[in-house]
Amino acid sequence: MFLNLVILSTILVPICLVPLEAQQSPLQVELISIGPVSPLSTTSLVYIAPAMETTVEELNNGPYTGHVKFSLKFLYNRSLSNGNDVQYYSDQMMANWYYMDRSKTANVSIIILPGGPEDIYINRLAANWNVLLLTW
Repeated sequence: MFLNLVILSTILVPICLVPLEAQQSPLQVELISIGPVSPLSTTSLVYIAPAMETTVEELNNGPYTGHVKFSLKFLYNRSLSNGNDVQYYSDQMMANWYYMDRSKTANVSIIILPGGPEDIYINRLAANWNVLLLTW
């Protein structure tokens, strides 16, 4: 996961590095991840969320402060006890985020998936929405 965010910052930051005096506000990047909260799956947010939160915090307090502002949102359903059940609800959770909860101030939205059976459903949605999707 850390590698994905490093690659992400390597791609985005050189594009948006404009002198601060010419920049009206930082580029707002919204990162979204989805997954189970049950520790039975290696793609569980229990395992990946802390690393993602730490990385976003480091990116926001690093050399890109004032140029890029990352935000992070996790989509999950606590009632799903089996990690494989996420695939049956992932498209609904992602559509709810996109149409109802998506940040209106974000310049870029990026979906980051830890890899699981739900990827194919979210891939179809992201392609239609023209939203960047990273999986690993």
